[in-house]
Amino acid sequence: MTTSTGHRKQSADFRYSLPFERIDDPIELTLFLQRYWHHTITISALYFLAIKGIQRWMRDRPAYQLQKPLFLWNAALAVFSIIGFLRFSE
Repeated sequence: MTTSTGHRKQSADFRYSLPFERIDDPIELTLFLQRYWHHTITISALYFLAIKGIQRWMRDRPAYQLQKPLFLWNAALAVFSIIGFLRFSE
């Protein structure tokens, strides 16, 4: 589908649209993301440094017993994935 200005319009019309899924002005959103793309690199670098810092800090410490929290985390991810599948398979 194209608009009157000749730009291609992408639409994802879902039967049930949640409030945070609605984009009122896609051009403004695109301009915002183009304006601040460099922040993704900054955030990624800070994340990498945080992971390396935590690894260094935990090097000489005893391991945490995380079997139950990891099981719950993975179960929550599985439920989230099922909900996402159901949401996007309409």
